[in-house]
Amino acid sequence: MSDQEKRELVKELKSIRDDKDFVCGAMSNAGGDKAWEVMLDFIKMARRRGDELSSDTILLLSLDLAEEFKQSKSASTIRKIAVL
Repeated sequence: MSDQEKRELVKELKSIRDDKDFVCGAMSNAGGDKAWEVMLDFIKMARRRGDELSSDTILLLSLDLAEEFKQSKSASTIRKIAVL
């Protein structure tokens, strides 16, 4: 994820709830570039559709992304061990 996209994500998160703790929490929960890209895409799609976005929705998304990332990371570790 480029720096410009990160700034765009922060801007979008602030537009949902202008609270530093919310922005930092959502981004740290999600876990990194791939999850942030998904989060930004989700927000953009919701905006295009005219959907309301709440901070609760974004926080739940960030937790889901964290879980997804954790599972995929564990699976890749298991695959690496199996190859050895």
